[in-house]
Amino acid sequence: MFRYRFQLGNDRVDLWINPPASTYNASIPPPSAGFVTGGSDPASLDYFQLYSSPQAGGVQWLDELRLGRSWAEVVPLAGPLQPARLSFLVGPTNGYTGPPLPPVVVQIETASGMPVPLSGVPVTLRVTRGSVPISGTLTRLSDSHGRVSFEDLTFDAPATSLQLEARAWAPGETWLAALSEPFDIYAPPPFSHLSLVQIETAADGFVLTAGSPQAHESVQLLGTTELSRPLSEWLLVDFGYTDPSGRIRLIAPKSAALPRGFYRLRAGNVDTKLEPASIGLQPESMNVSPGEAATFEVVGIGPQLHYLWLSNGGAIRRSNSTCPDAGTSFQIA
Repeated sequence: MFRYRFQLGNDRVDLWINPPASTYNASIPPPSAGFVTGGSDPASLDYFQLYSSPQAGGVQWLDELRLGRSWAEVVPLAGPLQPARLSFLVGPTNGYTGPPLPPVVVQIETASGMPVPLSGVPVTLRVTRGSVPISGTLTRLSDSHGRVSFEDLTFDAPATSLQLEARAWAPGETWLAALSEPFDIYAPPPFSHLSLVQIETAADGFVLTAGSPQAHESVQLLGTTELSRPLSEWLLVDFGYTDPSGRIRLIAPKSAALPRGFYRLRAGNVDTKLEPASIGLQPESMNVSPGEAATFEVVGIGPQLHYLWLSNGGAIRRSNSTCPDAGTSFQIA
């Protein structure tokens, strides 16, 4: 917990971590673990921000948030925490028939949502939305933190919008049950390996449909105009992640400037650095007399470049050229 104190000169912020129970509801707070002062000295605080660093994954877990004007208002009263309800600390996620779901974790809490470290309490799961049977150990005992982890939950058939309910069976207690967020169970992808399923022609290229034995897997489409090039020199053309059925759609571009193109699929690599071509030096307009030659030059930026000159929207014959390291020129007589 922290405290912001308005004072003459620099304002001060104090921090406490796990204060001793003997200080609960005290009129004077105990010494802080540390403090910092600043020179901005605002007249009031309109808002505050809780920041989670990218290294932590950008995720924060808050058991409870309290605001008050004194230590006694923020720190709970001394005495044992009273369990009143259950909650899904980690709820069920979308999964597949057959393999177990990622562990589902239920927490015993107070009415205000504080975790209660109560062990040995039987907690049972059941499906409340959907008729698909669930398998696994559906009743487990809470640990010393008041948590129950269900690690072998499986479903035998696909279903959508399923929901789990968690209930505690402590003698003489009527704690509130917990309901999970809806989740879906899919049939496993029908592919044994990464493979091409279908090719369709589109205005801007060829639409490739591929299939993978894994859902949410990174798939890349690599391309080159020379089949003999080593794989390390192939260009990243398109990329994406497979859907829950293991399918993905990628686009292989087509252009009149490409005399030929070769493409291949690759799974597992998560590089997403596309290198689109760009113009570094534009052709310059010019005026010439009838019968004189006009030479235009252009310099492109990017690997394995191909050039095609157009006149009034149409390709000029014999203007297709490859020049990977420099520009190209074209003369019109």
